[in-house]
Amino acid sequence: MPSNLPETVFLHPFTETESDPALPPEADVVIIGGGIIGITAALELAQHGLKVAVLEKGKIAAEQSSRNWGWVRQQGRDRRELPLIVQSLALWEHYQQSLGTDLGFRRTGLVSLTRDEKELKRWQRWATRGRAADITVEELNTEQAERFLRAGSRPWLGGISTPTDAKAEPGLAVPALAKAARQASPCINILRHAPYSLATEKLPVSSPNMALSALAQCYSQRGLGRLYFFANMTSGCHSLMFAQP
Repeated sequence: MPSNLPETVFLHPFTETESDPALPPEADVVIIGGGIIGITAALELAQHGLKVAVLEKGKIAAEQSSRNWGWVRQQGRDRRELPLIVQSLALWEHYQQSLGTDLGFRRTGLVSLTRDEKELKRWQRWATRGRAADITVEELNTEQAERFLRAGSRPWLGGISTPTDAKAEPGLAVPALAKAARQASPCINILRHAPYSLATEKLPVSSPNMALSALAQCYSQRGLGRLYFFANMTSGCHSLMFAQP
């Protein structure tokens, strides 16, 4: 282990989720993929009284859902995503408070600093859109930017801050949500004529509803066709998330 890494890097190692010993023969909804999307969908459905089966080829949250920076951010998002991310932050906060478990969710804020005038103007345009979506956005001048991070030989031109942005602990959050979904009391509904039958490596599972949440992991799998993803790429070396105890 490198000696120069901060101890907090290893504060929350990946938490494994135990599998149920047997698959149910029937379910109201079968969810393929045990990442953040599949697990939160299962939790919501179970809390509404549905019998849910989550099928995961590997381990719960062992792929992209535990290999990210943990940002739950509003800053810089496409204007069409802003209402959704505002609702997402509220939902994360609700989970943290209502489930009685620590998801590593903290509203630590997000600060982005730049020396590029075009980039700063682009951020300022986004700040206008962010405020229109009721997001708190602070525009920073050179002096204010310096307070967040010393610039060294070249001063910052400015930046923006979104103090209500947050982060969650990737290796901790999804397994904790999976545990909460398992503990929810589903209403068992036996379906005699389920239109879908899913063949797994263990047993077939019948369900009238099926949700595919495996995302990139199913891209090249046989029988699922070809999936296309369109996403905005995020880059920047001077985005800061501040830790809180």
